[in-house]
Amino acid sequence: MERVQRMLDRDYKTPSKILELNRSHVLIADLARMVDERPAERLIAPLIEQLFDSALLIEGLHPNPAEMIDRIQTLMEAAARSNPPTPTKTTKAAKATKSKKGGDETVD
Repeated sequence: MERVQRMLDRDYKTPSKILELNRSHVLIADLARMVDERPAERLIAPLIEQLFDSALLIEGLHPNPAEMIDRIQTLMEAAARSNPPTPTKTTKAAKATKSKKGGDETVD
């Protein structure tokens, strides 16, 4: 219903919502630890904004998801710098793509 209202009314504003967080979720716990241990960390604000915008997106309430692109890019670059890739189990989709390309290597 909110999506329809937004499409019909150009001045539609996102209604107030309550964002409920699961404190035991690894992302929330890590973010809380980052705030406690490194309060000047430049990624804290973008992480919190992305968490909120992702919740809006999931609910179909984000007015302009394209606005998230620069922030997502920044967060991905920071993640790539701080965590070098490690071998992980290959997903079924990745295995299927690899087999289509003629690759015979799999990771288990």
